Amino acid sequence: MNTGRALLLLVVANLVGVGTVNAQVEVLTVQGNLPRLNYRDNGGNLLWALPGNNVLWKLDGPFNAGVIVTTAAAPSGSITLNEGGVSIRGGGFPSAKLHVGTLASVTQPGEVRIDPGNPAAEGSIVVHNASMSSELRLITQGTGRNSSVRMVSPRGNFSTFVSGATGEYIVRDHLNATSAITVVPGNLNNFAIVLKNGNVGLGVSNPTSKIHASNGATLSTGGVWTNASSRELKQDIQDLSADEATKAMQTLKPVTYAYKSAPEDPQVGFIAEDVPALVATEDRKGLSSMDIVAVLTKVVQEQQKTMEQQQEQLRLQAEQLAAIQSELQEMKEK
Repeated sequence: MNTGRALLLLVVANLVGVGTVNAQVEVLTVQGNLPRLNYRDNGGNLLWALPGNNVLWKLDGPFNAGVIVTTAAAPSGSITLNEGGVSIRGGGFPSAKLHVGTLASVTQPGEVRIDPGNPAAEGSIVVHNASMSSELRLITQGTGRNSSVRMVSPRGNFSTFVSGATGEYIVRDHLNATSAITVVPGNLNNFAIVLKNGNVGLGVSNPTSKIHASNGATLSTGGVWTNASSRELKQDIQDLSADEATKAMQTLKPVTYAYKSAPEDPQVGFIAEDVPALVATEDRKGLSSMDIVAVLTKVVQEQQKTMEQQQEQLRLQAEQLAAIQSELQEMKEK
């Protein structure tokens, strides 16, 4: 038997009390320039090694991987797992229950990565608190540094989501509601912007209204919806004929109704499937109030013209009648 191994076995034997009745050992001393306590199998293969000196202690695997490392100056209870999924990189020690990275480690990313390895397994981060609020907080330090939640997926766009070809990113509630918020990736990065003042931009990076769409439509602070109507946005502009407007107005059928989702709230309006083609949408499932306003405006304008013409005729007739009466009066006086 090797002399070194015999001495190690002797020390271990004394530790566990082999050959003694009331053995008690409080200190295990392993001496040498590089003290190590090796654990081997029956074939002499190294399984674990516990080396240490006055600077650090670590638990090594077969390839001296440094699975668990604790420095001599580390606070009580701190553990550093180098390359084990949780790391304290650079100088310093944990300042939280789980601390990944330190301010001194400016070149190494601070990552918490969950990679199950099994294609059928989910990778999840669950924050659960039964009585208090839970949050995911991302804090940056330094000018020009942004915080973000980045979602990477092999999916592509929303239009092919049903078939599962490639897709989008969906924010769901705790009940896994379908498509609560959906963001479709692409070249633009301002699909939906919510500012701290409550303004929402749809394709607009700096919305100036409560809702500001890239097509020009806006919702004011007072709750007034304004459709985009600039000449710059339109083509094939032609005057609406009085005949078209009159025919459309004559076939409009105002009704009272209530939405099935709000039966207690009566409404007045029109049915999309029943309106004339001039003001109907392509799918006949909705209506634009401005279309109907345009028709009514044209009809009222034509009626106003007719009224003005009639008033002019009445004025001329009154003048003619006054002239006749004047002539008759002159004839009587003669």
